[in-house]
Amino acid sequence: MLEVTDLPLAIEAEPNDKPDQAQAISVPQAINGRMDGPNDIDSYAITMKAGQTVRCEVRARRNGSSLDSTIRVLNAMGGVIATNDDIHPSTKDSSLVFSASVDGVYTLQIRDLLNRGGPTFGYILTV
Repeated sequence: MLEVTDLPLAIEAEPNDKPDQAQAISVPQAINGRMDGPNDIDSYAITMKAGQTVRCEVRARRNGSSLDSTIRVLNAMGGVIATNDDIHPSTKDSSLVFSASVDGVYTLQIRDLLNRGGPTFGYILTV
């Protein structure tokens, strides 16, 4: 499946499993990624100002991917401040909106709900 976007496009780059390995992205951005294998986690770092709000959405199942995505946002201390599994019962894609409470770097993490991965586990993350 091909998806067309007007957003600047980035390609997911490993290693990015841990917050300290998070791939820096800008806002707005679309990221083309894949869960390469079991237990893969893709981490992305976003620098935000206090009060800034972003919407993050994974498009995978709607495009024919095997990925059952979950998305979460971590603060600078590694604490989870937002999470989402499914947007709607009709899809296994995830989406969330969050606002920065303080200036700093926030980490978005994408993974498969059942920790699966492989060539058919691609996604587009829009921020």
